Amino acid sequence: MCLINITNVEVKNSISQFTDPIILDVTFESLAEIKSDITWKLIYIGKANDSSYDQVLEEVIMGPLTTGTMNFTFEAAAPDWTKIPSDELLSKHFLIQE
Repeated sequence: MCLINITNVEVKNSISQFTDPIILDVTFESLAEIKSDITWKLIYIGKANDSSYDQVLEEVIMGPLTTGTMNFTFEAAAPDWTKIPSDELLSKHFLIQE
């Protein structure tokens, strides 16, 4: 049984450079009281079929939670593009600030 439903994720800076911070407003509902902590992770997936390229950009620990609707903001630095396989990058030219 699921105790958390994510009801909305809003990208606050949808028009930005790849190297800009990521800002997301997350709204969720807790369907029951949760007495233990829960962990939210913002993960950038560097390569779809290889999790070794995943980058945890931010981690938020919450708890305990009461029943109801809640929200929080994820703010994280951009992924480190040097850790992304070169065949997954569209263009390095756009990432290098001169």
